[in-house]
Amino acid sequence: MQVSGTAGDLFALNFSLSSPDIGQLIPRGSGAVFINGKMAGTPRKPELSVVLQASNLVYRDHSVAGLEGGFEGGISSGQKFKGFLQGKGISSAGILLDTTAVEISGTFEEHTMLLQLSSDYGKSQLKAKGGYKEKLWQGELYGINHRSASHGNVEQRQPAQLFAGGNSFKLANFCLEDGEGEFCLNGELNTVEEDFYWQVKGSLNGIALPWLNWTQLLSIPVNGVISGQLDAEGDNKEVVSAKVRFEFPEADFEIVQAEEELRHIKLDDTVITGSLNDGRFLGFLSSSMGNKSLLRLSTEIENFGKFSSAGEDLLLTGDLYIREFDLTFLEPFTGYWVEPIGKMDGSLSLSGSLTQPKASGELKIINGGIDLPYQGVTLEDVTFRVSAEEQGARISCEASSGPGKIAVSGQLQYGGDSVSGDLLIRGEEFLLFSLPEYEIRVTPDARFLFSKDKGEFSGTVKIPYALITPEEMTSSVTVSSDVILVNGGEELVEQQWPVFINMHVQLGEDVRVDGYGLKGRLEGGLEVLDQPDSFLAGTGELSLIDGTFTVYGRSFDIERGRVLFTGGPIDNPGIDARAQKTVSAEEAVGDGYVVGVDVNGLVQDLKFHLFSDPFMEDADILSHLLIGRSTSGSSEAESNLLEATAVALGVTGGTEIGKGLGSILSVDDLHLEGSGEKEDMSLVVGKRITKKLYFGYDMNMFSQLGVFRVRYGLAHGFSVETQTSTEATGTDLLYTFER
Repeated sequence: MQVSGTAGDLFALNFSLSSPDIGQLIPRGSGAVFINGKMAGTPRKPELSVVLQASNLVYRDHSVAGLEGGFEGGISSGQKFKGFLQGKGISSAGILLDTTAVEISGTFEEHTMLLQLSSDYGKSQLKAKGGYKEKLWQGELYGINHRSASHGNVEQRQPAQLFAGGNSFKLANFCLEDGEGEFCLNGELNTVEEDFYWQVKGSLNGIALPWLNWTQLLSIPVNGVISGQLDAEGDNKEVVSAKVRFEFPEADFEIVQAEEELRHIKLDDTVITGSLNDGRFLGFLSSSMGNKSLLRLSTEIENFGKFSSAGEDLLLTGDLYIREFDLTFLEPFTGYWVEPIGKMDGSLSLSGSLTQPKASGELKIINGGIDLPYQGVTLEDVTFRVSAEEQGARISCEASSGPGKIAVSGQLQYGGDSVSGDLLIRGEEFLLFSLPEYEIRVTPDARFLFSKDKGEFSGTVKIPYALITPEEMTSSVTVSSDVILVNGGEELVEQQWPVFINMHVQLGEDVRVDGYGLKGRLEGGLEVLDQPDSFLAGTGELSLIDGTFTVYGRSFDIERGRVLFTGGPIDNPGIDARAQKTVSAEEAVGDGYVVGVDVNGLVQDLKFHLFSDPFMEDADILSHLLIGRSTSGSSEAESNLLEATAVALGVTGGTEIGKGLGSILSVDDLHLEGSGEKEDMSLVVGKRITKKLYFGYDMNMFSQLGVFRVRYGLAHGFSVETQTSTEATGTDLLYTFER
C-alpha cells in the first residue's frame, strides 16, 4: 500500500493498494485486489476519487469471480457524489448470481440508488430514494420487479416506506404482485442496549403455490394458490403473541413413484389457523380430499414461543378426527405392492410433547380395505387401535382375508431417535396368497421384535390349506443378505436392516399340489432359519401322500416322495422319491410287471435310476414307462423320445440305450429342448438335407403340440427359419456368431 502527497488545509493525496493475494491481509481469504485513488479539497469539504478492481475473491464459503467499482465526489453533508459497484460470478450461502450492479448518486441528504441482479431464476431490480435526516435514513423503495421466462414476472404495486438508523428499522406498505396474486409485508424492529423488539404483519392473496418450488422452499411439485395473514410480535427471547391463517382452496401435489409414474395428491378447502398468547399455542387444520372426506386436527401446545425451549418441554394435547378419509390419498406413499382402497373413519387423542407425541384412539377402514396385488388378496374389516403410554404405545390391528382373520397386538417403545417394538401375530385360516399358481391360508402364532438395529421373527406358522397349481415357475439362486456387489472393480457392500427368522412351518391336512403332471397331498414340517450373514436354511421333512405323476399321457404312482431339509439352503433340499407303474397281468395280456424310476440327491444334482420287477433292460424299462410296451415295434418318433429322455435324465445305461436306438434311426439331430419345470419340454428330431437346408420336428411332451421347422442358411451367419403348427405360423431371421 502506498500513500503520497500533502495533507493540511488542503488535501492532495494519492493512494493505492496492490494485493495479488488478499490472504496476506485477511486470514482464510484469497484473491487479487487493486485500488487506486486520490483525495482533494479541505478537511471540511473533502472530495474522493477511487477505482477498484478485484478477481477470484474467496472468503470462507463466499466467492466473487470479478469485481469493479468506482466512487467520485464529496463525502460530507451537501456535497454531491456518485458511485458504482459491479460483480460477476457471485456465490454466497448456496445463492448463485451471474451479475450484480449497484449505482448511487446525489447527496447524503437526498440520493437515489439502483440495484440489479441476474441469475438462473431471472433478472431483478430495486430502486430507492431518500436520505439521512436526524441520524435516520428515510425514504422509499420503488420500481422493484423480477422477470423470469419460466416463473413469470413480479412487480411492486406502490412505493414502500423505509426508515432505518440508530436503534430502529421500519418497513411499511411493501407489496408485490404477479398479475394474479399479491404479497404484502409491514415490519418494525427496535433495539434497547442488548435487547430488541420486533413486530411483523404480512398477507398473501392468491399467490401461486409453484413459487414454493421456484424458491426451493418445497421440493415436491405443487399447483394451486394460497391466501393468508400473519400478525406476530416478540423480542430476542420469545414470540410474545401471534395469529396466523392460511387457506388453500385447491392444492395438487405431484409424487413420482417407481418407474417414473406420476401420482397426484389433491387437497380441497384446506384451512390452517394458529394463535399464540402467554406461551399457549392453539392450532387448527381442516382439509377435505373430495368425496365428502374430511381431516380435522386441533392442537394445544404449552410453553410455546420461547426460542430457548427444548422440544420435550413443549407439552402437546389435541385431537385428530377423520371422516370418510379417501385411502387413495395414501397410494403415492405405499408403492405398487400395497394399494389402499375405500375410506377410513376414526379419531385419535394426542398427548406427550412436540418431539415425542403420543396418540390414543381407533381407525377403521369402511367400504374397502388394503389390496395386496402381488399376493392376490384384499385385507378387509381392517381396524387399528392405539393407546398411549408413558414411554410408548400399545397397538392392535385386526383384518380379515378370505375365510380367516389375523390380529397383531403389542407395544411400541420410544427412545431417543428410534422406535422399538414387540408384536404378537395370531390368526386362523388367513388367506395369505390367492394367485393362479397357488392359494395359501395360514394360522400364525408368531412374534416380531424390532429396533433400529435389527428385526426378529419367531414362532409357528401352520398351513391348514394350500393348493399349488403352478403353470410356470422360474428357478432362482439364493444369495446371502450381505452379498458384495462388484461394480467396475469397486466393491459395494449392500447395507440392509438385518432381519433374523426362526420359524416352525407345519403343513395341515389339506395342502395339495397339482402341476407339471404331479398331483398329491403334502404333509410334514420344517424349521426355517435365516440370518443376515447366511442363507435361508431349513431343517425337516415334507412328504407327498397319494401322489401321481403324469407325463406324455402316462400316469405313475408316487410310492415314496420325500423332500429332506438338513440345514442347508432351503432352495436345494434332498430328494428321495420313487415313481412307478404297476401293470396287472390282465392289462399286460400276459405276465404283469412293475417299472419305475428312483430319484435321489439334491435338487441341483439329482440322480435317476430305472428299476423293474421282473428284471428288464433299461431300454425296455424306459419304453414301458413312456410308451407302455417294449422297444420292439416302436415307431421312429417313439424311439426318438426314448433316446432323448434317457440322455436328459442321465439314467444308468442311457448311453447304451442311445446306441441301440441310434442304430435304427437316420437323423442328424436328436435332443430335448426347454424345461420340464416350465412344462415346455420338447423332443427335437432333425435332419440336415444339405449344408444349408435343415428340416426338424418338435413334439411338446406336455401339450402334445407338434411344430415343423425349416431352416435355410444365408451368408455371413444369417439364416431364415419358419415354424408351422396347427395353432400358428411364423418366420424368424436368425444371426449366429461364435465367441
